[in-house]
Amino acid sequence: MTENFESGAGPKLRGRQRSAHPPKEAIKPAVQVQTPQQAHRLLNDAAILRDDAEQYGWAVERFGDADSMEAAALAYLYPEPDQSIVPDQGELVPLAAKPAIRRSPKVAALADNERLDLASEARADELAIDMEESVTAQTSIEKAMVHQLAAAHALALRLVGRANLEIEGMGRFDRQGQRETMVEVARLSNAAARLMQTYQQGALALTKIRGGGAQTIVVQHVQVNDGGQAVIAGQARGASGKGGEGGN
Repeated sequence: MTENFESGAGPKLRGRQRSAHPPKEAIKPAVQVQTPQQAHRLLNDAAILRDDAEQYGWAVERFGDADSMEAAALAYLYPEPDQSIVPDQGELVPLAAKPAIRRSPKVAALADNERLDLASEARADELAIDMEESVTAQTSIEKAMVHQLAAAHALALRLVGRANLEIEGMGRFDRQGQRETMVEVARLSNAAARLMQTYQQGALALTKIRGGGAQTIVVQHVQVNDGGQAVIAGQARGASGKGGEGGN
């Protein structure tokens, strides 16, 4: 059985049959990255382009475009990559720029872009990226929780700032206006307090998820010398182990 190709189409690439899906326009790799958001989106776009090139059998040059985009983003994010010494050869080699991805790179990239869009709508995209890198979030759940924490943190502080502005301008109003202002300040303060509590609970939940729900019990050995006292279960005990005031 013979294979039919479109007019002008070349042979198969990488063992895949060329699809009827029309090739995209050549994507020129960005040579200058100016913001962390742009760098992260460029990494995601490179993963999407590489996956599409594999799926639709596009020209090999598209893989070079993806590599260039990825290199530009990594050069901005990691201008001085970490080095490690190879014991056998004794020479310096750069460490891996990113961990291995176990899920679909294209799906992960699309999800990352959507998370960045949502964080941008919440005016917390830079906070989200910083928190994500600070805790080295790996899974989608960890990244989503970190972005929620960033959004809650940003909104809580904005509400506190709004409450301070209301307090500073309260002197311009009469007694009735001041009462209304205090009601607004209380409303803003309560909302900010709830967001801060939510942030703290989310941080604890993130810690439990990253730790696998394991609990750590710390056992400390306290040595009391002669004449000294230690507080054990609310009682002062001397070196002899006798409780009560004055060692009685």
